[in-house]
Amino acid sequence: MSSRALRRLEKQREQEKLAQQAAVEQEEESEEEYVQPKKAQNLFALMGNDDEDEEDNESDVQEEEEEVKPTIQLPTKSQKKSKKKKNKAKKKASSQTPEPEDNERDEQDDELDQILKEINKKERRLIDTTGEDDDQEEDEDDFTHDIIDPSYRFFTPLKQYKAASLLKINPKDLDPDTEFKNLFGNLSAEALEDADSTTSTSVPPEILQQIKRLSKVVRGWGGRDRRSIPGTTRKLILTKIRDDWIPTNTKDLSMEELSLKEIADNKASETEDWIDVIKEDVKKLSKYGIKQYKFERGPESKIANSQFYASVVVRPNHENLIQALNRFPYHVETILQVALILIRQGDKSNSNGLVERALFAFDRGFKQNFDLCNGLTRLPFNYYLNRQFYLAIFRYIEVLVKKGTLFTAFTYAKLLLSLSPADDPFGTRYFIDFYAIISGENKFLIDFVDSPLVKTYSQWYTPGLAYSAALAFLNLKNEVKAKEYLKKAFIKHPFTGYKLLEAIGLATDIPVNDYSIFEVGQETEVSTEAYLVRAPIMWKESKDRKFLHDNLLEFINNKVKLQPTHDGVIPINFLRFAILSGEGKIMAKIPSEVWDQNEFYEYDVLPPKIGDVEVLEDFIDQRYTAATYNEEEMLDMARNMSLQDAIENGFQGIPGAFPEDD
Repeated sequence: MSSRALRRLEKQREQEKLAQQAAVEQEEESEEEYVQPKKAQNLFALMGNDDEDEEDNESDVQEEEEEVKPTIQLPTKSQKKSKKKKNKAKKKASSQTPEPEDNERDEQDDELDQILKEINKKERRLIDTTGEDDDQEEDEDDFTHDIIDPSYRFFTPLKQYKAASLLKINPKDLDPDTEFKNLFGNLSAEALEDADSTTSTSVPPEILQQIKRLSKVVRGWGGRDRRSIPGTTRKLILTKIRDDWIPTNTKDLSMEELSLKEIADNKASETEDWIDVIKEDVKKLSKYGIKQYKFERGPESKIANSQFYASVVVRPNHENLIQALNRFPYHVETILQVALILIRQGDKSNSNGLVERALFAFDRGFKQNFDLCNGLTRLPFNYYLNRQFYLAIFRYIEVLVKKGTLFTAFTYAKLLLSLSPADDPFGTRYFIDFYAIISGENKFLIDFVDSPLVKTYSQWYTPGLAYSAALAFLNLKNEVKAKEYLKKAFIKHPFTGYKLLEAIGLATDIPVNDYSIFEVGQETEVSTEAYLVRAPIMWKESKDRKFLHDNLLEFINNKVKLQPTHDGVIPINFLRFAILSGEGKIMAKIPSEVWDQNEFYEYDVLPPKIGDVEVLEDFIDQRYTAATYNEEEMLDMARNMSLQDAIENGFQGIPGAFPEDD
């Protein structure tokens, strides 16, 4: 439709509205009689709905408070009701017997509304991209940006708020027992209690007896549900207390909420944005209820930190590290490092228990009203102990997979991403699709791929998310959508499509060696390998593999137009994921210069390099870094302690360390 026709149509529409309005006013004047009111009435009463008696009473009160000129004449209540009934009857009659001209006019109006809506939408997009219209509420665009800016400018606070519904978690889903009940029906309380009462590590019977004696001293330790914490009414969210955990009144970790100034200072140290822009963003984060926290430890932890540093960095010594764990049973770095040592020694059961104990140390440190599961809680990655919490969750996901509780593992993957969805420090977008597929969360995966959590930046649309979304539609019996999303995946990640055909064994008629048609850089190669490691597990059904084979072959033969690649260096969050996963095939794809240019420690893999970043060295005392204690020295120290001192110092694992009498 031309602009002239638009103007003519709009003018005709306005004339018709004016004519209708004039006819209605003339009819109302002939029907109604106006009287001089005894009291001045409130003009604002005319704006309300006069059908209800309560509103009539309110207007009477307002009439006494407001004074209006006596020349204004208003209809009485009975007249207004009569007029309204007549108008309703007219509308009803006209709706029942529409005239052809009215139908034609409605169609024209609808067409005009649709055209104007499209024009406004285009103008809105233009305003969003040019940065204008700052005074209005954010109207989010659907554009996908090729380059991730340091401040994640396009992943706005409003987008984060909207995405929180996808990352929100039911706290019950963080408990593996919930999944066991769903898998095996209602398990008896005795069965669950028997499972919970087992120790998380191998502990001699005499040590268990000592721990039971200590638990009597520390009142409120565990409780019937094994989630009680001494000195507070808050319950544990992530863990249950095990029989071999040392009872203690003091917690090793605490938490505090960051002030708006601290949040602004952190952002200012990481980006080059103007301070006014940063402050405005921080205000919006607060407006949408997005809060930031950090974990802290007391100064007494310096001894434990120093011994850990000495045993891992200064002079690596596994035996000293294990002895340090006996002295400091809730020092999370020591716990996680010893757990890793046990895994390499083949002792997976004890390793799993230690990871759970590390998670307990954080769980106990949560603030009283801390809401971990609302999707709006953030733990900035620049704080050292926050990074340890990320590591504990990542390790616990691996434990849950070994237990076979795949949905619980998926829930923890969601939790890991929700703590910092912009940074995604451990590369959750590279593996969450796997847990979503194997746990049957197909609808979540589709919604996730279509959300700002993926669509804001092209790098967030990883090969795994792209191809697994098509598989999710297949699992939901929607082959039309599956083909549509598979085509999108191939257009964005064609190299992955070729290699995927190789991985699932249906590539006999595919020119898999013809990779010259697209650029294959470091990022493409390693992210593809990360997906291929798990792809055969997801694409296990023969019908799904045939669907993949036939459609990808069709796209290749039809020479589907591919998107230009923006292949850059390997993202740092992917490197963390690759190193911590321990997948040899993925790590083999990492270029040698990455290993040469960085120093890697498994307790803190690749800490951020930009901004005010805390590191372990900030929390040690050099006087203790060379200190080591053998078992005899520790035994002498323990024997000279009172029972209460032993509890607070956390001595464990040494027979005879505690006096026999109470």
